[in-house]
Amino acid sequence: MNLKALGYGLVAFVAAYAFMAFVGSLLVQFGVDAVGIVINVLGYSVPVVAGYVAASKAPQWRIAHGIVGGSIGIVPVTLAPMLLDPAYKPSGMPVILLWFAVFAALGAVLGDHVAKKRTGG
Repeated sequence: MNLKALGYGLVAFVAAYAFMAFVGSLLVQFGVDAVGIVINVLGYSVPVVAGYVAASKAPQWRIAHGIVGGSIGIVPVTLAPMLLDPAYKPSGMPVILLWFAVFAALGAVLGDHVAKKRTGG
């Protein structure tokens, strides 16, 4: 595994997650009624974007890098509350990680396709 590609995926995940939080807070401030729908759509697109970035930056095994790089970002984001509150238990973590891996795979396939077109092979 190329750690640089995985790092790109993790950074893209955290940046997209922060963007999602920023957009959500703006929508709440302006009183938009469909905040939940927008946050759900953005939430499902975060691992897709991160998987795309990780796959497009990987030299080989692009789809594997995209799946891991796109889904590993949910681990620190979900486990971060445990640092603040030791009683917090992420009970659905395996299921969440599986869903994020599925969505990251979509981005990884797209990133692999784009990288192949870019390199000509």
